Amino acid sequence: KGSIPVMAGYAYPFWTAGNSPSPFYLFKNIHQKPDYLPVSYDVNLYPSLAAELGTGMAVTYSRRPRVPGESFLPLMVRTVGSGTNGLGFYMYHGGTTPSIGNYFFTEGSGLHNKSYDYQAPIGEFGNVSSGFYPLKRINYFLKSYSHDLAPLYPILPTTNDSIKATNTKTLRYSVRSDGYKGYLFMHNFQDHLVMSDLQGLKIDIATKSGVISFPETGTFTLKAGSSAIFPFHINYDGVEIRLATVQPFCSFTNKNKHYNVMTLVDGIAPEIVFKGKVKINGSGIKTSIRKGNTVVSFTTQKRSDFQVNGISFLVLPENDTKNAYLIGNANDEKLVISKALVLENGEQISFISKNQENIDFAIYPASANVSSMEGKITKAKSPLKNSSEWRVSVPKVETGIQLIQADASHFVLKSGSLDMSKVNDVFITFDYRGDRGICMMNGELQTDDLYTSKPWTIGLKKYQEALKTSNMYFHFLPMAKDAPYLSYLDKEVLPDFGDKKSFLEIKQPLILVEYKVNVILKK
Repeated sequence: KGSIPVMAGYAYPFWTAGNSPSPFYLFKNIHQKPDYLPVSYDVNLYPSLAAELGTGMAVTYSRRPRVPGESFLPLMVRTVGSGTNGLGFYMYHGGTTPSIGNYFFTEGSGLHNKSYDYQAPIGEFGNVSSGFYPLKRINYFLKSYSHDLAPLYPILPTTNDSIKATNTKTLRYSVRSDGYKGYLFMHNFQDHLVMSDLQGLKIDIATKSGVISFPETGTFTLKAGSSAIFPFHINYDGVEIRLATVQPFCSFTNKNKHYNVMTLVDGIAPEIVFKGKVKINGSGIKTSIRKGNTVVSFTTQKRSDFQVNGISFLVLPENDTKNAYLIGNANDEKLVISKALVLENGEQISFISKNQENIDFAIYPASANVSSMEGKITKAKSPLKNSSEWRVSVPKVETGIQLIQADASHFVLKSGSLDMSKVNDVFITFDYRGDRGICMMNGELQTDDLYTSKPWTIGLKKYQEALKTSNMYFHFLPMAKDAPYLSYLDKEVLPDFGDKKSFLEIKQPLILVEYKVNVILKK
């Protein structure tokens, strides 16, 4: 009928008062009962698509919800596990609101006058937050395995209807299935509540070909804040997996060979059960036969790889998965693992790191030759035969920046000698407790911060020309004892005002150099 209805889900809104737990972490049949009722359309005519899922939130002067990055992934697991076939993030990359001189488009609404950082996975100045890394788990999963997932319907356990947002004891989970194959979704997170590990868990799923148990033997623990997506009766490149207690991450091809990458979930014994007796070759694994099926188990916190009928599987610890990036074109793809941010730039890979002149990275499958114009390349020993380990080193850069504290609430930044040609950016971070921070240059507001307890970070790259001839000024205002937003702040950051009417504390600011080095993987 000319349009497709879409949904939104914000667990930390500023437009409602209070800090009540939201319903957006509860599984449901989201196709039949979309979020934000009432529904004014026939749900059976349309797919379920989420246009705005809250990866962050704006704040106003009087209402300042702090959105932890750890909240992003469980929201996506819940929404996809509930039946949604499209994810839209708001925001994914924050920015800066334009202004005309000292006229601000947001004036009067209580929002920041300039900053639209939004607590997003990628911030106002391009710096990634803690929520950026776990989101890659759901993004890569959907990119690689959505053709399996999209036709499957949500099925909810009988316990689901009794779970309220305040319930922290009952496992939140769902299944998407066609009756035979499918995926198990679960998480242990709730906004505005402290969760505990859920122990002694076991899930039985009745399929058309019998019961599938997660795990097949024993029980598992789902740690507080954790989430998981586990497959059953899924065929990956001709290899049938009866069930797995490791999460699919991504799949790719390289020189006509197929690769599937899986990730461990902390607290859950990792294994993949393949249907029937199959031949396994690999390292870092143990194999056994259980009820006529082949079981592959793994050592936690170590990388493992193996082959089944010519199909390769790589299993990574959670931290490696957070630092993993798929690069390259079809049939020439590789996985790069690094604590540095990895960006693909044509034939080059760019590594971006803060205050780290030595950048370590792994390539899977292995690359025999790696070069760089900007850095020195050295090869390291790899724990896996089919991967290669490298280090690229760049010279240390001194910024020449002077950050002078003029008084208890003012700083002056002088950087006329700053040379940005050898760095990607320079970040100034203020960890403070107060009302707000203001950044000025040439008599105009450049950006601002309403205190939420998150440290305030400003990137200098966008100001590099102006900084050659002008200083940058920072001003911090104290937090008032009767400020309307105090109820939104975590208790541990609330100051003891005593008999004082206001409070301001500014820790030693940090100056971080962000390096960018390009690397070429030679074929």
